[in-house]
Amino acid sequence: MSVPSSGGGGDFRVGDVLSRAWTILSNNLLFFIGLSALVYVVMIIMVVLVVVLAVATGAFGRGGSFGALFVVFGIASVLAILVVNMIGQAAMLFGAFQYLRGMPVRMGESLSRAFARIGPLVGATLLVSICVGFAFLALVVPGIILFCMWAVVIPVCVVEATGPTASMSRSAALTKGHRWQVFGIFLLIWLISAAAQIVQVVLGQVSSVLATLFSLGASVVLAAYIHCVVIMIYHDLRVAKEGIDTTQIASVFD
Repeated sequence: MSVPSSGGGGDFRVGDVLSRAWTILSNNLLFFIGLSALVYVVMIIMVVLVVVLAVATGAFGRGGSFGALFVVFGIASVLAILVVNMIGQAAMLFGAFQYLRGMPVRMGESLSRAFARIGPLVGATLLVSICVGFAFLALVVPGIILFCMWAVVIPVCVVEATGPTASMSRSAALTKGHRWQVFGIFLLIWLISAAAQIVQVVLGQVSSVLATLFSLGASVVLAAYIHCVVIMIYHDLRVAKEGIDTTQIASVFD
């Protein structure tokens, strides 16, 4: 099943982005859910290791080498989680464009393409995370503005092979004039996430195991869908603002 492109001439619609993202996800469930689950497994392992180290630190007393090791490992784990999540998104990006242009979607090839850009991707991810994080801490609104401005940094970095700062500038240029729509897209996704959390709470009244399983499954599916949404935001912004089609965008992968 093909996913039609959005029209040119500034035509960028929230509904189109969300529906196309769902079409991509639903027609490639094993690929996107598999990658999303893999990312979550790595993240859970890192969190478990941090907890185990925290317990060990407490067992041997506060401070000292164990305390310093916990801090270092905690920071390293946060960075690792960001990097793993970014690699997953980059791999899904390649797979999505392969599907959009009618090519086979392969997990190994997608991961290989993602790792080929790991240096610039790490730099872009860290810069955006730090800037948005501090903006949210200082004042929520600037954080939201920066988040919407740099919403397509990863797609830009992968598809257009730009460096970290160039990817941020390019993302800002692409989202300019459409940031309210981008905000609306992520607001709707947040509402979906909130609804899933309500369902989890209700299920928790019946069975904690059932609630946990639902939470894990919903998190994996939602994460995969969010990645597809980001991909389609980038795709539709370029189609709408530059008047090009999917084949032209994805030609860089040939």
